[in-house]
Formats: sequence, C-alpha cells, structure tokens
Amino acid sequence: MIHSGPGYPPKAGRESYCHAVSALGLPLIKAEEFRGKIGVPLEDFFAQTISLSGHACADLVSEAVRIFRERYSQIYLARTSLMKGAAEVVKELNNKGMKLGVATNKLGRFSREILKHFGLERFFSSVLGAGDGIPPKPAPDILLRALSEMGVGKNKAFYVGDAPIDIESGAYCYRVPQRKGASLCRSLLCFP
Repeated sequence: MIHSGPGYPPKAGRESYCHAVSALGLPLIKAEEFRGKIGVPLEDFFAQTISLSGHACADLVSEAVRIFRERYSQIYLARTSLMKGAAEVVKELNNKGMKLGVATNKLGRFSREILKHFGLERFFSSVLGAGDGIPPKPAPDILLRALSEMGVGKNKAFYVGDAPIDIESGAYCYRVPQRKGASLCRSLLCFP
C-alpha cells in the first residue's frame, strides 16, 4: 500500500539501517541481503545482520534498533508515498462494507501515523504493529488480534502481504493455496 521512498529496498528503512550500522561502526550488508530481510522483526533483522559481520551482542542489537527507530522517526513521513491507486482501493473496499486492518512488524505508531498522514485512518478498524504488546510475525497473534478487533472470523478474511514472512504468518491462520510456478509474494493472497 505504501512506498517508503523511491526504489527498492525502501529508502526510509535502508537509510535508517545505514545510519544505525554506521553509528555503531559495523559493516553494511549488500542490498540483496537487505531486501531478503524486509518484513522480519527489527530485532531479528539486526541480530541476523550483526552476526553476519562477526559480532554477536544483545546490547549491540538493542542499540542498533534504538538508533534505527530514532532516525526512521525523523524521516519516514517525508519518505513515504502511497502506491498508485492504493487510496482508491481502500475507499472502494470501505464503500463495499469490507473491514480493513493492518498487521505489521513496523512499529504500530508509525503505521497509524502514516495512515493519518494520508487521510486513510478512518477506513481501518485495526492497525497493529511492533510495540503494541503482541508477538511479531511470523507468529499468528497479530493477525488473530486484528481479526478480533475487526469482528471478522478468519474464514471470512483475506490477507495480503508483500514479503515471505507474510506467507509464513498467514499459513498459521489460514489454508495457503499453493500456486505452481508463481511467487506467492507477488500474488494477491486469498485465504478462504
């Protein structure tokens, strides 16, 4: 639904990552490695990337997350735009009586602010993320809580994701259709 800056990986996330590892004197990972880790909880992301550099320290991970979020909080609204047609789709789904929710590993407060920034918050019955007291994806808890807040049974829900972790979390809650020859990450995921 959103772009966090032009290009891929998303600019706000990549810039915040570069800022954090530079501040800590750690080496940067390659863009391909970065791209493969998008969507995982930030603590896991930094634990994995810091261990790739030969370092291993929980304090270092906590500090990297703190620095990342501090930088991200300064730039994310300016670096975020809606995907073409996203606002129209959200409004059309709302007009058809569908309840919408967001379940993300991004801080929930950032997600709520992004929706507010674009005037879309009123269309969402549930917006949950990191920092909201729920285990992050791939655990199913965040999806199940969003469904509960929306008053929607999982047999009546559609889950759309853009990263492998979304498929993993959806599989805990729903029967995942297997599509031969197609990447589920690039498909609309519908879970009956």
